[in-house]
Amino acid sequence: MSTYKEIQGTAVQNVAGDPSNSVEGQLWYNSTTGAFRIKQQDAGGAWATGGQLNTGKMSGAGGGTQTSTLAFAGKDSGFGNLNSVEAYNGSTWTAKNTMNTQRAYMGGVGATNTAVLAIAGGDPGYFGEVESWSGTNWTEVTNVNTARRGLAAAGTQTAAVAMGGQAPGVPGDNSVFTEIWNGSNWTNVNDLNNGRRDLAGSGTSTSALVVGGNPPTNIAESWNGSNWTSISSANASKEKSGAAGSSNTSFLVFGGSPYIAATESWNGSTWTELNDLNVGVQTNTGTGTQGSAISVGGFSSPPSTVGTTATEEWNAPAVVTKTITTT
Repeated sequence: MSTYKEIQGTAVQNVAGDPSNSVEGQLWYNSTTGAFRIKQQDAGGAWATGGQLNTGKMSGAGGGTQTSTLAFAGKDSGFGNLNSVEAYNGSTWTAKNTMNTQRAYMGGVGATNTAVLAIAGGDPGYFGEVESWSGTNWTEVTNVNTARRGLAAAGTQTAAVAMGGQAPGVPGDNSVFTEIWNGSNWTNVNDLNNGRRDLAGSGTSTSALVVGGNPPTNIAESWNGSNWTSISSANASKEKSGAAGSSNTSFLVFGGSPYIAATESWNGSTWTELNDLNVGVQTNTGTGTQGSAISVGGFSSPPSTVGTTATEEWNAPAVVTKTITTT
């Protein structure tokens, strides 16, 4: 069994009390009380209906926060590829300038709806093209080293990681490839332990998590900026899910094939089932954090909507410090 240091890349900190500057997902040992402590979100939370997209879509991508998200490309109700773009301000979607290339099943990252990166994609075909969004226009930047679709991505417009996906010439088409973006170029780094496509991922370029994928699996892996480590599997197998999160210890996954409504969170040690989406959906786009996320579009459950305009917003309770029971 892997140790905490092997999984997270650092040992548990020994503190006389609780640190004043702890962050969500941080674990430490309180030597004063003789207990392990963690800063994490309380159980609970719920999904609420948000503003409707102007154009229904599925298999798209996005970047940003719950109140500042960009949703782009994907497929329409006729399964044709799109290059349409919409920005969300927390209540309303507004159409923006289109992308240069129509595509679906791409990776998307970004801190806000004015600073986003669209990575690879395809279907049909496999694209290596990457486009950067300034808030006004899309600019083609350096391609990924391996063209692919159905990949996951994490990070920001200037510091991202792209992982997995379906690539031609790879046995079963399920790749293990991982690439890092520094704002100018892509660099091949250590591979995933398990090759897969249509996986869900989120976090940063140095602290990310992926889960699920095709064929439907509950396998999860954590990225520390250098290596992938297998962690506890999610409660349910899933593919084509939405995800949100700020690190490899603060992650939310929701929806997925076949028309899943389930939501699960990861706190660095445990997967917890939370309240379901209001409508089961697959190929939905997710952005935001573990405590404040958004699910956009997708292929909703029967009676189905192909390329739904639906938006759902997730809000969880506050982040609190808890004692971990070890007996």
